[in-house]
Order: sequence, then structure tokens, then C-alpha cells
Amino acid sequence: MKKTKSVLCFIIAIAMIVTAAIPTFAATNSEISPRSSVDVPFRFEFVAIIGTHRTDTNPKHMGIKENDSSVYVNVTQFPGNFYLYTNAYVDGKVKDCTQRDALVTRSGEWLVYNVIYETYGRVNACLGGVRAQGGNVSGMWSPDYKYYSGDNIPHVNP
Repeated sequence: MKKTKSVLCFIIAIAMIVTAAIPTFAATNSEISPRSSVDVPFRFEFVAIIGTHRTDTNPKHMGIKENDSSVYVNVTQFPGNFYLYTNAYVDGKVKDCTQRDALVTRSGEWLVYNVIYETYGRVNACLGGVRAQGGNVSGMWSPDYKYYSGDNIPHVNP
């Protein structure tokens, strides 16, 4: 009995040493995947004229639409309500591909229904916006949203 107890304690001690030697890693913010395929910045500078429309066609702020998913937008600078547009950029022209009105009523994460990929295939995409008053809107966006389990991001144009 004493010998069995000693052997059992030895096995438990070895098991504890082995499991303690297994390294564990914590991901840093830079290692965690973005909410979407590729997040790029956007910015609209609205002038205090009724119905100011802005489209961000800066090549650094565009992305390739790779699939038929919703567009992901994270609005971080928000002066008040504005309409958001998802656009295809084809042959130097902006083509609105937003499904239904997309009225952004607060900062934060949004998804936008669109038909960019369904209409034009794999093309450059960009965002547009309209606001009745002046102010700046900015944030990050991606032409292709990548769903993660537990996500509860609302569509701005249900």
C-alpha cells in the first residue's frame, strides 16, 4: 500500500511538472485579427451647406471587395446623423451600391448591406456620406466583413 501511494505521488508530481512546462501565450492587441478582412481609414469633411455629399476616393482609403458580405464600418468621430453610402469605384467613377437608406445615428460599429460584388465583381470599393450640417466623420472600415462568433453588430440599413 505504501509503495502504491509513493508511485501515485511520483506520477502526480511528474504530471504537474510537465503541465507547468507547457508555455501559454496571451495575444497582444496587434496580434488579434481585425473585425473585418482589411480595415482602412475613412474621413468625410462636411461643409455647413444643406446636403453636402462627400466620397472618400483616396486610394489609401479604398479596399478591394472580395465577396458578397456586408461592409463593416466603425465610426469613431461623429458630429451627428449622416447617410452612409457603399460605392464601387469603376473606371474612375463612383457607383452607389448601397441597399436602402443607411442613416448612421451614433458612433460605433455598423454593417451596411450592399451589392458591390454582386454587381461589379472584384473591384475597388469606397465610402460616401451625406450630411445636412457641417462636421467631420471618420473611423475605420472594410469592404468585406468577417463574422466572429458572438458578434452582434447591427446593420445600419436593415
